[in-house]
Amino acid sequence: MLTESPKHSDHPNIDASNNLSTSTAKNVDSGTDESSSMNPQVIGEDNCSLEETEQMVKPTSARDTICALSGHSFLRKSLSKPAYCHHCGEVIWSPLSTGFACDVCNFLSHERCLREIVTVCPAYASTQILTPVAHCWSELSFFRRKFCNVCRIRLRDTPSVRCEVCEYYAHYDCKEFAVNDCKQGAAFRAQKNRNKTTTSHHWREGNLRSSTRCCICKKLCGSSECLTGYRCLWCGTTAHASCSRKLPVECDFGPLRNIMLPPWAVSLPRPDIPSEYTVGIMRRPQTVPNYLLVSCLK
Repeated sequence: MLTESPKHSDHPNIDASNNLSTSTAKNVDSGTDESSSMNPQVIGEDNCSLEETEQMVKPTSARDTICALSGHSFLRKSLSKPAYCHHCGEVIWSPLSTGFACDVCNFLSHERCLREIVTVCPAYASTQILTPVAHCWSELSFFRRKFCNVCRIRLRDTPSVRCEVCEYYAHYDCKEFAVNDCKQGAAFRAQKNRNKTTTSHHWREGNLRSSTRCCICKKLCGSSECLTGYRCLWCGTTAHASCSRKLPVECDFGPLRNIMLPPWAVSLPRPDIPSEYTVGIMRRPQTVPNYLLVSCLK
């Protein structure tokens, strides 16, 4: 005579639910969760370091990496005529050529250049500046051979403005969206030690001469077809966007370092102090001439 074993039942779903509830109860008692123990990307699992965790969390594509680092919103674009990459300055064109264009700032790039892009989108760069410095705009004028640093389109016959300090060009309509990253010429602070103070390169993109060469690879880095190439506003060093990473962060002010006044040696005057004390010029006391006194007595 066959007897039914008490360890098994005719309903496998009930057994599975019982097993699941048992395992869940064990995890609750031990203070852990089953989902977290099986996730390899949880920080602290198996005593893994933060670097190992970052290596496990890999982006799905190069486009996701660029969007996370530089803030661009790239879309694949089919090109019907030759165009130039804003990163390397080379042409993008073939019978079946496609490029990647930013939907915000019109940054155009090869697919192979996506992982090396250094330029930050203006919509994202405003949130990354630690010390914003406003531009000193010129009057409306026409800069036909220059490119706008905001929308990256040639200025042509459109009224535009130019920063008198850092050579930042922009359409009049794009001026409101310009990044406030002008060259900081006065950075003196009394509590800082001057001997340990250093200045980093202040890069400005594009609007270089076509004959400008990179200081690293000695190739042409300027272009009259697109906004490409970098130039330091302090030392005047020019380089490709990718080559600028190979240069040291600290700027030595170039060949004019002996006669150049560093920014950490200059301070802005306080607005609550009269300009006579700031400049060091004392006004003469106002006295009434003698002939006026005589005329008044008469």
